[in-house]
Amino acid sequence: MLASMAFGVAGVMIVVAITEGLRVQELGRSLTQGITSVEISPRGSADRKVQPLTTRDAKVLLARCPILASAAPYVQQPSALVLCGYRGARADLIGTSGEMFQPNGLRLAVGRIFTPAEDDAKSPVCVIGGELRQLLFDTADPCGSRIQLIHRHRLLLTVVGAFEPIGSRSADRAVYVPLATAQQRILHRGDRVDGILAYTRTLGETIRAAQAARAHFEKLGRIVAVTSQWERVKAETEQFDKLERIVIILAAGALLVGGVGILKVMLLVVSGRRSEIGLRKAVGASWQDIMLQFSLEAVTLGLVGAMSGAALGLLGVKLAGVIVPWEPVLPPRYILIACGSAIVVALLSGVLPAKRAADVSPIEALRHV
Repeated sequence: MLASMAFGVAGVMIVVAITEGLRVQELGRSLTQGITSVEISPRGSADRKVQPLTTRDAKVLLARCPILASAAPYVQQPSALVLCGYRGARADLIGTSGEMFQPNGLRLAVGRIFTPAEDDAKSPVCVIGGELRQLLFDTADPCGSRIQLIHRHRLLLTVVGAFEPIGSRSADRAVYVPLATAQQRILHRGDRVDGILAYTRTLGETIRAAQAARAHFEKLGRIVAVTSQWERVKAETEQFDKLERIVIILAAGALLVGGVGILKVMLLVVSGRRSEIGLRKAVGASWQDIMLQFSLEAVTLGLVGAMSGAALGLLGVKLAGVIVPWEPVLPPRYILIACGSAIVVALLSGVLPAKRAADVSPIEALRHV
């Protein structure tokens, strides 16, 4: 009985923390690319192979779509090994141009962005995310330090800047290098890119910009996927809201099972304590006094289950942080909602037994003493 209620409360907390953490990471990743951005990535079809995008595609797109303010081609490689002295970490490698950083949520904490001249020269320079800076340098200024990037082979990079943390692990634990450096010296992909992030001047232009980009590539006979970041954020928010509702329904089912358990226990308690109830009523206890007594006993059971579930839930959230590849986030209001729901369910489950206890006839009850 109490176990099912405790597991119901704990389940709510753990699943909400995992889904909220995923929501924060995914929305943070989307917002890192800029809410006014339009992403273009290569796509194939049943009868046509994927035709990769190139740096030149970004330049032509910007020239032929005046609604766009800038276009930043990029390449990426997840989970590259980064070393600095005796410290190391896994980080996403992102090769891009300086245009990516101006419209999005990344802000420099120290240093500078790499320049177009460094991109042209394929210079071994980088800007690091806020979490990666903490892992490798603590609070020290990393500018001028050299780190080793290991992917297929070893490359020494000079840190020229570091971003402030924004709460997205993918952005905060990343190494940003000039596009040509990533293409030619690290990934050896030639002129190919993984995608293009194009930016508009205002939020209201993003949907029209996406339509213009689709039309541009259709004229060229190219198959690409074009998504405005605003549309993606809306779609992701709706999906997470649906998932949250499903979680709440499942948790309500678990709490209902606990409530049924409390109902059964309280009915047994009332049956076993008829003599006590009769004696109390014989010495002057009112109907309301008996109702209050057994309602409080039911609430106490719910409170014990809620507190046990909250403790178990907090432990489960800590454990989930080790297992899942993102940081679980548990808003305090969900702890209160879960515990409050458990107590309310317990109170409602205790109403029928309390009424039965209050309706006991003292003469009938004392006959069995």
